[in-house]
Amino acid sequence: MEFNVLSAKTAVFNKIEDDFSFCFPEDYKSFLSKYNGVNMEDYLVKVKELDEDVMPNNLFSTDDALSRALTLAYWNREYEEDIPEHSLLIGDFQDGGFLLLMPEGENRGLYYYDHAYVFEQSDDDCNTYFLAETFSDFLNCMKTAR
Repeated sequence: MEFNVLSAKTAVFNKIEDDFSFCFPEDYKSFLSKYNGVNMEDYLVKVKELDEDVMPNNLFSTDDALSRALTLAYWNREYEEDIPEHSLLIGDFQDGGFLLLMPEGENRGLYYYDHAYVFEQSDDDCNTYFLAETFSDFLNCMKTAR
């Protein structure tokens, strides 16, 4: 897979872990240590519950010197009241949805979070759709759009 890296700075985890009561899973932490945020083009991920393909846009960075729309801290402060405790918005999609990571518990996994109700199936009762059990599984389920 080819990514456009967002930041050359070393990823910093402690502040986000403390601010959002979040524990980074090792596979995601390893990815951030290597890339510290990426922009992705020409990839698709299947949302099986919706029978729809969505296009990932960015996986957010820990580098707060970047544009705020590219950072983990910004989006998680913005949506802190809307997402479950101990979870983190780690990316976005080209249609405006978010990639939600829940690293523990019975709902452990990565989800497509349709906060703006882009899909007609989404409403106040159901707007979060399972994508993969782990971050590595999420990367493995991506396919090229071409």
